[in-house]
Amino acid sequence: MEKKLKVSHVRIQNVLGIAELEFAPGGFTEISGANGSGKTSTIEALRAALRGGHDGTLLRKGEDKGEIVLVLDDGTTIKKSITAEATNVTILRNEKKLSRPAEAIKALHDVLSVNPVEFLRAPEKARVDALLQVMPIEVDRARLVQIAGADICQPVAATGIDLIETIKKAVFDQRTGVNRAARDKEGAINQLRATLPDEVPDAPATDASLLAKLDQIDQARDAELARIDIKMAGIQADYDARAQVYRDRIAAIQRESDEDTIQLAGVKAKADSARADARSEHAQARAGVQAQLTNIEEAQKQHARFSQTKENVARMAGELDGLKEEAGGYTEALEALDAYKAELLASLPIPGMEITEGSLYRYGIPFDRLNTAQQVEIAIEIAKLRAGELGLICVDGLELLDEKHYEAFRELAAASGLQLIVSRVGTGALTVETECVGPDYGKTQFE
Repeated sequence: MEKKLKVSHVRIQNVLGIAELEFAPGGFTEISGANGSGKTSTIEALRAALRGGHDGTLLRKGEDKGEIVLVLDDGTTIKKSITAEATNVTILRNEKKLSRPAEAIKALHDVLSVNPVEFLRAPEKARVDALLQVMPIEVDRARLVQIAGADICQPVAATGIDLIETIKKAVFDQRTGVNRAARDKEGAINQLRATLPDEVPDAPATDASLLAKLDQIDQARDAELARIDIKMAGIQADYDARAQVYRDRIAAIQRESDEDTIQLAGVKAKADSARADARSEHAQARAGVQAQLTNIEEAQKQHARFSQTKENVARMAGELDGLKEEAGGYTEALEALDAYKAELLASLPIPGMEITEGSLYRYGIPFDRLNTAQQVEIAIEIAKLRAGELGLICVDGLELLDEKHYEAFRELAAASGLQLIVSRVGTGALTVETECVGPDYGKTQFE
């Protein structure tokens, strides 16, 4: 296990809620007290000592100057002086003042180091992001293109394992769409097949004799109507001639004229009746022939529909085969992506860790289903990977852990090689309790 530098002594003066505090942290240091006693102020002061830039709000209210001093077990002293206007950082190593303190601090400590407690309580996405940050993986994009195809891989902004997961989802969605299309195509084929008879009957040919017969009936109708019209025309002419005579003798033969008029009306009524009878008779004859022609036309249309359906079934069956082949290709791509992902994950510093569909797993078990010790172990390992040369982890809000997680946290933290300074709500004044204090932590010297 790589040995990391540790803080052997801390002094905080006029920073946030701390007037003056001095203690020698061990491997596991717990700062407890009632709300407002200075727990969070202590943690924030330690973080500020290892963070660049100026923050005037760190200065205790009413004071002109604040100071944070950290002494490391290799003799290095980090001193951060704060006023309302400026912040000054001094680093002494081997009794020499370093010219670039900011770079020295950056080399010692990662400002983005993971808080194990926050990791345990974080939502799924935040845990995944934390894991990817501490375990960066370079992915061969050319290989991904070869596996999944350029259409899916380009463009993709993601990197590392999340890139593989992004492409896996795209391939999975593509396969899902193709499989859905295949199922729809197969359903349509089955529906069409259900409409087909066992054998498609031959379509009857149009009967020319029926068409000729229909023409004969129409001609007979027209001739009958013409005969009636001619006869009526003759009657009308005779009437007109006699009417002219009647008009000349109107006064003498008015009664005869009225009788003739009545007679003419009767003749016209008979003619109309004859016309109606003729139309009805010929219409019945025509309807019979028309029905036969309609039956022939319907049989022809049915035959055409059956033939078209058979052609559609054959075409769609070919399309279905193509969709099944395409889906099979996507399945092979997914298998290849899983294999590539497993190949990359095999080299990770935390054995068994993997990310599947945006969720964290270890040896195939979701993170939330791991036992308490395993969850805490992962959280501490991730913190260890991100801690930097100075293995200091500052944890605020340890009371948020339940008893199981708290005990596991203390045990595994002590064995991790990290130096943890944690805060926990208690009662009364601020209290600093240190475990694992020994010669490795050195002695405190203040200039």
